Amino acid sequence: MIGIGFEADDGASLLNTFRGLQRESIVQGEAHKALAKDLATLVVEPFKDWADKHAGRVEGAKRGLLDGRLSVYEQALVEVAKLQSQYHTKTRKADEAEDE
Repeated sequence: MIGIGFEADDGASLLNTFRGLQRESIVQGEAHKALAKDLATLVVEPFKDWADKHAGRVEGAKRGLLDGRLSVYEQALVEVAKLQSQYHTKTRKADEAEDE
C-alpha cells in the first residue's frame, strides 16, 4: 500500500522537515507573543498613563488661563460700568449747569 502525502516519503525526511519548521514557527510565535506583551507592559501602558495625565494637565492649564482672562474681563467690565456711570452723572450735571 502506497501512502498519501507525507506517508509516501520513504525516509520521512519531508515529514521531519515539516515538523521541524512547525516547531520553529511555534517557538518564533511564542517569542513574538512575549515581545508584544513586554512592549505593551513597558511602553504602551506607561505612555497611555502619561498621555492621560498630560491631557489633564493641558485641560487644567487651559481652564486656568481662561479663568484668569475671564476674571480680568469681569474686572474691566465693572470698571467700564463705573466710568460710564460717572460720565452720565457729569454730563447730566453739565446739562443742568448749562440750563441754569
